Amino acid sequence: MAQLEICLRISHMRDRVSVIVPNYNYGRYLKDCLLGILGQTHLNVEILFVDDGSTDDSVSIAREYSDKVTIICQPHGGVNQARNNGLRLATGDFIAFCDSDDVWLPNKLTEQLGVFDKNPDLALVYCGITVVDEKLNKLYQQDPIFSGECEEYFFTNPATAIVLLGASTSLIRKSAFKQEIFFDEALNLPAEDLDFFRRLAKGNRFDFIREHLVLYRQHTVSASRVQTSKYFDGNRRHFLKLISDRKLQGKHKLNKQMWMRMHWQFIKRSLQEKNLILAIQQVKYMFKKV
Repeated sequence: MAQLEICLRISHMRDRVSVIVPNYNYGRYLKDCLLGILGQTHLNVEILFVDDGSTDDSVSIAREYSDKVTIICQPHGGVNQARNNGLRLATGDFIAFCDSDDVWLPNKLTEQLGVFDKNPDLALVYCGITVVDEKLNKLYQQDPIFSGECEEYFFTNPATAIVLLGASTSLIRKSAFKQEIFFDEALNLPAEDLDFFRRLAKGNRFDFIREHLVLYRQHTVSASRVQTSKYFDGNRRHFLKLISDRKLQGKHKLNKQMWMRMHWQFIKRSLQEKNLILAIQQVKYMFKKV
């Protein structure tokens, strides 16, 4: 057993992981994020911090770790542009993303690489999450569900994160990337994650580990409600791009069925948040022509 553990450790040391950290004005959370990556039990890690034109002290905080972190600064162009710039510079065998307000537990990469060792045909492994408040106090947990050939799930579950909390939970084999697989810089939250991972799922297999290895920071109630509205809008944009990409314009009945299912989920979530105005808006959208 000890020899096996040593062999796995040596094997993982050969696996270089490039971690891309996009950031915009999250200096107050950035230290937690960077320490979570630097504290990984897997040691062969390249950290690419991509600052998206922050006006706070983010870059100054990142420079405290400049001996271990590569700092890239760009004019404000959005999270997708930041992730793409990180992707272009990444040298690792595997690619990971960590949003600058999220935190990884120490064994995240080691556990995920272990799954890749057992399943060399996998393109992506993700994990469960623990939702926390701004001070990292636990609120609740979310479990991963989807695995295998996941492409169809993006259509049949249009309002569901197939790769749970996509960017911060996933570890991706770099060889799975095709030249065209970058984040669509015309899309915004959450459409960019849905679109990116849907395209990555074509011809690739995903898997997950059940452990909750990412702390997802939930912000204030007011900010959360704004994010909910943006989340719905992003899902709609992703759905319309999805049916366009799949050349489903002629399948009106199927498209309408999925469109209505998606908005029914939005209505239920709005009511759970006691946001009647947002729920009424979703009812109106539900009956629009697709």
